[in-house]
Amino acid sequence: MTTDTVPKHALDRRVDRRAPVTIAGIAKGVGMIEPDMATMLAFLLTDAAASPAFLRAALRDAAEPELQSPLGRRRGIDE
Repeated sequence: MTTDTVPKHALDRRVDRRAPVTIAGIAKGVGMIEPDMATMLAFLLTDAAASPAFLRAALRDAAEPELQSPLGRRRGIDE
């Protein structure tokens, strides 16, 4: 875990169309580039019967608003 204070992971299991679906995710901050920029590695895994194009679009739709917003970048430090 190095300098992280808490593990960043999630796991969820649901039933979709009568089939169980699992999605798991982990993330790790890997360093500051500048005071206003950081890098992060994040991995998502699923056994859902979905096309790569659908999963890519779902990830983009879920993550982009948070990662591109001023609050996502600075978490309200200047607010």
